[in-house]
Amino acid sequence: MKILSVRFLNLNSLKGEHQIRFDEYPFTESGLFAITGPTGAGKTTILDAITVALYGRVHRHDRDVSENMTRHTAESFSEVEFEVKDKSYRAKWSQRRSRGKVEGTLQTHKMELIDLSSSEVIINHPLAEVLQYIVDLCGLDYNQFLRSVMLSQGDFTQFLKSKENERSELLERITDTAIYSDISRYVYDRARTEKDKLENLKLQLNSTELLSDEEIKVLQLSLEELIVADKNIRTSLQEVNVKRNWLSGLVKLSAQQINQKLSLDEQTALYLQHEQDFERLASHQVAESFRPALREIKTQTEQQIIKQASLDQLELDFPVILEQLKKAQQDLLLAKKSAEQQESVLKEVEPLLQEVSRKDAAIEVIKGQFLRTESLLHDAEKELDLKQKEQEQRSVELLKVEGAIKELEDWILNNPHDQDLDKAILLYEQYRKELLTAERLLQINSLGITNALNEKKKINEFSISTNKTIEGLKQDLIIKTDKLNSYQQKVAQGQPLEELEVIASGLPSIIGICQGQLKLAKDISLSKQNSKDLNKQLNEYQQSFDTKNNLITGLQQEKTAADLILEDYKRKVEIELRIQNYDADRDQLQVDQPCPLCGSTEHPFVHGHYKSRVNLAEQERDVHALRVKKLTDLVNGASLDVKGLSVNLSTTKDQLKALEDRLSKQEEEFTSQNKLLPVSLSLDKPAVIEAVIDKKKNELDALQQKIKTLRELQKTIALFQSACVDTQHAIENNGTRLESSLIQFKQVEDQMLKLQNDTEQIKAAYVTAENQIKDLLTPFKLTGTGAEISITLNERADQFRTNTRSVQTHILKRTELASYLESTKEAILEKKLLYDQRSKAFNQEKNQLSVHTSERTELFGDKNPDLERERLTGLLRMERDRVEKLRAVENGCTATLQITETKIGQYQTDLEQLRVLIDQSTLQLKINLLEKGIPSLEELNALFLDPSTAERLSALEKGIATSIATGKQVLKSTLDELLTEKNKNLTTLSDEELHEQAESFGELTSSLNQQMGVTKQKLDEDTRLKLKSKDLVEQAKAQKFEYDRWQKMSVLIGSDNGRRFSNFAQGLTLARLTELANIHLIKLSDRYQILKTPAKDLEIQIIDGYQADVVRPMATLSGGESFLVSLALALGLSDLASRKTQINSLFIDEGFGTLDADTLDVAISALENLQANGKTIGIISHVEALKERIATQIQVGKQPGGVSTIKVIHYGTEVSGISA
Repeated sequence: MKILSVRFLNLNSLKGEHQIRFDEYPFTESGLFAITGPTGAGKTTILDAITVALYGRVHRHDRDVSENMTRHTAESFSEVEFEVKDKSYRAKWSQRRSRGKVEGTLQTHKMELIDLSSSEVIINHPLAEVLQYIVDLCGLDYNQFLRSVMLSQGDFTQFLKSKENERSELLERITDTAIYSDISRYVYDRARTEKDKLENLKLQLNSTELLSDEEIKVLQLSLEELIVADKNIRTSLQEVNVKRNWLSGLVKLSAQQINQKLSLDEQTALYLQHEQDFERLASHQVAESFRPALREIKTQTEQQIIKQASLDQLELDFPVILEQLKKAQQDLLLAKKSAEQQESVLKEVEPLLQEVSRKDAAIEVIKGQFLRTESLLHDAEKELDLKQKEQEQRSVELLKVEGAIKELEDWILNNPHDQDLDKAILLYEQYRKELLTAERLLQINSLGITNALNEKKKINEFSISTNKTIEGLKQDLIIKTDKLNSYQQKVAQGQPLEELEVIASGLPSIIGICQGQLKLAKDISLSKQNSKDLNKQLNEYQQSFDTKNNLITGLQQEKTAADLILEDYKRKVEIELRIQNYDADRDQLQVDQPCPLCGSTEHPFVHGHYKSRVNLAEQERDVHALRVKKLTDLVNGASLDVKGLSVNLSTTKDQLKALEDRLSKQEEEFTSQNKLLPVSLSLDKPAVIEAVIDKKKNELDALQQKIKTLRELQKTIALFQSACVDTQHAIENNGTRLESSLIQFKQVEDQMLKLQNDTEQIKAAYVTAENQIKDLLTPFKLTGTGAEISITLNERADQFRTNTRSVQTHILKRTELASYLESTKEAILEKKLLYDQRSKAFNQEKNQLSVHTSERTELFGDKNPDLERERLTGLLRMERDRVEKLRAVENGCTATLQITETKIGQYQTDLEQLRVLIDQSTLQLKINLLEKGIPSLEELNALFLDPSTAERLSALEKGIATSIATGKQVLKSTLDELLTEKNKNLTTLSDEELHEQAESFGELTSSLNQQMGVTKQKLDEDTRLKLKSKDLVEQAKAQKFEYDRWQKMSVLIGSDNGRRFSNFAQGLTLARLTELANIHLIKLSDRYQILKTPAKDLEIQIIDGYQADVVRPMATLSGGESFLVSLALALGLSDLASRKTQINSLFIDEGFGTLDADTLDVAISALENLQANGKTIGIISHVEALKERIATQIQVGKQPGGVSTIKVIHYGTEVSGISA
């Protein structure tokens, strides 16, 4: 990965837009450059711009990246162009405030990634995916990038100098291996957690109570008996409900039959009531067939009236149109004359207008020249004034510059020592750092001594507390042991648990048998009562059967007589119909002439003497037919009742026999079960049986309570035994801790003694540094050791340099001003001459313009010839337009007159045709009406009904007819269904009796369900507990396996402070790091190799190749040698972090401030060696000496207002490598 450029806007103190191109001159020539500037100027902000563009984060504001935005700005961004695997990309981060206002709310920052080869946006949202894409592309996450590109050379310098107990934390921070401490602590805590889970599962297993096999068997047997009884009762209840539904269905069908018969009669009566209306409707429907013909005649008549009215109007309009034509012809002649006159006027005035136009054009040319000359005159006047003012300003400025030169030269003479300030500042910074280092070490040692004293106090307190804890645990162990013995004695004194369980296991069987006997006693009592009820019901069925048979015999006799009468009426109807059929023959009979059928000459029924009696005979026949039908229905209904009673008699007898058989079996079963009991039970005394059951249940409950108490005692004994063992272990562990604390106390005392000795040495170094600073500052009349002295020295050095440069600058400026004033005098003379020439030309052109204007006024006044020509042309155009309009009016009148004549002739022809057509249609309609028996059109119109009435009657007729047909069909269906249901004859009991039986069965079912629920609940609860117990056993087994795994891991790598695994992992990391560092160190110097001490995880040594490969401690290295080793380690960490990604851009932040001149030369040479390997290396430092040793520099300078500027310097000359 290689950084090509960085461009950013408003980041921290670097306000405005800045860009640095690392892939252009001068960076491509040297490869090694420095980022320099005073502390706080914004050097590190350039690195922040790179990390925020790539990863949206900066090291200094890791939690809130918005802190990077420059104060009082509304927008900020950073973009980095970089190269990965020969392909270039641009990553951009941006953030703005709402509405682009400084006071606006800060918006969410955005990121995007662009492919530079195609300028296409690869990804720009969501933010997390953009970051992940960049990580995948570069092969480096944020932390890896910091360790790979931003070298931590300064951290490794500190690592080399640190003591062994400080190296772990420092190496953990450098290599980002804190995870190994977290893993160690996690494994330790996880092992303890898994142990607690295992103990909890064991406790749950010990507290679970299960039923014995005997108890389960008794409960299952009881449940099976209850299920069988419930099934029998439900079957009986279902049969009763079927019978009740049957009776209810018969009642509903009978009611439906009556209602349907009434409805049919009502519809028939309604049809007769509207019979006359329906006849009117039929006539209306006949008349409707003639409505199209009537409609056609009406349409033709209406057309005749309309055409006649149009003809009359046209005849009235014809004279008016003729008069309009004459007037239009007269107006056209007058308009033509007016247009000819206007055209003559325009021709006469045209020569004058052309002459005036020529004069106007000449005046415009002169006027344009005059205005240009006037403008040039004003410009010359302004230039002359400007030069004169400028001459005055430069003269004043020259006086000021001469005064400033005098003031600066006086200041330099008064401050001769300030020219040596650069050297003094370097020495002061060095002495002050030594002083601050001594102060910091004194504070650290003081804090270490205080911490050691506190640690000794804590260890003492811990020892006292641990002793008290051990004593308390011993007392607690005695108490627990006493209680354990007490519980064991209680268990030994009572009846053994096994004997109680044997006794308890036999009681459920006896209770179950007794419950079965109680149920049999109740069932036998119920069966006897049912037998008595069935005998009573059987007698009632027999009496009803005999009564119904007698009723059927009487109805059949009555029906036979009615059938004979009905046959007589049917014959009478046939005779009347025959008589009625001779009406046609009767009309042909003549007085005193023989009848062609019978030969009689007497004809009493001729000429209206005969009156038909067919309708009366049919009515009498229908009445007797209805009576016969009713008698038939009664006989059929009674027969159905007899069949139903016969079925009920047979069914009741079968039920009675089955009930007697069941009663006999129940008595035998009761006797056989009695033999299994210690004491026989009486069948006739259910209350005694219930008392025996309650007694046995109480005995069982008492035994179960004793068993439960004994089991709880045994669990308590087990708990106390475990607690005693745990207390003993706790006593041993506290003893071990007490011994460890004594060893630790001795170590703390040794450490405190060493700290006190180091403090004395540091105090001596502090006094030396303080005296050196005092001697250094005496020539400059300054005292103190604070940072303000450094600032004062730098300010005075800057002022000296500034004043020296200012003197030279002001001298150059004085020379320039003097030269400029001389040239300005000559320019003023030239400007005056030009002004005079232009003033003379201006006056001449002004006179010429006045002459031409007077001539034109005399010729045509102030009128505009173009406007006058346009006015006259407009008048001519108006007259011509008027002629055209009047010609169009004349043509229109002529056309209208011709059209009117044509229409009058057409309408006369159409009216004659319509008169003929109406007469023909009317005649044809009258002929058709006579064929239908309608004499006239008036009678035809009288037959029509209004549409609503016709529609209403039609719908009414159709509805009544449909209702009658549907009613007959539904009534027949209901009668058939009623007969079918009666034939079923399911019961002879009433609904109230069946309802009482259903309630009795329901109560029995509810009671049985309650008993089954209790029994099933006990069995389900036991099953659930067994499954739970089994699951707990499996869980405990799995948990034991899990605990063993984590415990083994905890023994290997776990610890409460995380050091066990962290030290091991860091040792491996350090070993790999030294391998990679040695690869770079051999390039930097062929003398040294780094060696990780085999016996210690976090200690490294140096192999000196110039001293026969002797192994030396790191503390023996000089400053330059330490820098080379720490730089090699930083480069090794870069390789380790970047893994397979090749890093070609490196930045080293600080680490040069403490190097002397020789060591700095070694460092620069080492970095140049790296640069020779193709890497671009940037050094960030405020050390002034780097300016002389590194040719290419990015200089960050402070400005007033808390902002900074950036410029690129190459061999002391500013180049355009940056834009701001």
